[in-house]
Amino acid sequence: MNEHRMKNEERKSVAIIGGGASGLMAAWHAASGGARVTLFEKQKMLGRKVRATGNGRCNITNRNIDASFYHGRNPQFVRNVFGRFGLDDTIGFFRRIGIPFVELEGGRLYPASLQASTVTQIFEYELERLAVDIRLHRKIERLEERDGRLRLITAGQEESDFDAVVLAAGGCAYPQLGASRSGYELAAALGHTVHEPFPAILPINITLKALHRLEGIKRDCSVSVMRSGRLAERSSGELLFTKYGISGPAALEVSRTVNESLCAGDTLEIAIDFFPDTDAADLEVLLSELWSAGERPAGLSLRGLIRDRLCDTLLRIAGVDPAVPV
Repeated sequence: MNEHRMKNEERKSVAIIGGGASGLMAAWHAASGGARVTLFEKQKMLGRKVRATGNGRCNITNRNIDASFYHGRNPQFVRNVFGRFGLDDTIGFFRRIGIPFVELEGGRLYPASLQASTVTQIFEYELERLAVDIRLHRKIERLEERDGRLRLITAGQEESDFDAVVLAAGGCAYPQLGASRSGYELAAALGHTVHEPFPAILPINITLKALHRLEGIKRDCSVSVMRSGRLAERSSGELLFTKYGISGPAALEVSRTVNESLCAGDTLEIAIDFFPDTDAADLEVLLSELWSAGERPAGLSLRGLIRDRLCDTLLRIAGVDPAVPV
């Protein structure tokens, strides 16, 4: 056995399951550290979600990124990750492999080319340079522990043994791009505890049908989530009314709390403050002035304060006929 072969066999063998953003990063770092890396991807290409992110421009990170923006059962986990590989590390890493960033609105950092395909192309080149064995169209059906090593078995019944496996199969969001629960299932098969996932950033359905008539209206509001009569979370910003409920930044920021609570069987109420920057006492004085201006219909009295469709709908929800004088 020659020296080259002996050194090659002494290197740890690492399998990466998933060729998305995390899988590409894991493969690059493992191979750079001297491991023999094999990357398994069930689709016909690497980084399919990466190619779609940021409307095809690839919003890689944000200048204002901070651990406080992440939510979960173990906040310390995020702080540990940022402590080992933070924003400066991310910017430096991508610059070293040939992807300098450009900063756009809201501190969002994109590849200077503004093309998501740039990211996947350069990663493909880098992994080839590092001699990573890339196996496309390989869906991992089973992951078994055998004699201190891990055996991967594909849908085509191919078997391979590795010293270590990185499970980077991604979440189940966006099934149109191939996302599935396969990663959770593989982890569970090895004895890991898998918490049932739930959507974290999405519009909110509101059962009050009267609000559905406000579809298309936008307004800066405060949205409060009340759980069993207590405030669970509050967010302020632009609120968009839709045919099914509410969306926009103010709704999206509280949607995680809403979904987590509903999954737990809690009873929720959504409170919307249409005048978040006005003190309640000052608002009461203003309304009194508007309603004291003669025998005007209730709806007309508020026309100078809020748009007509919103005004009439809110009055009806409150049990007031917009056409009746006040």
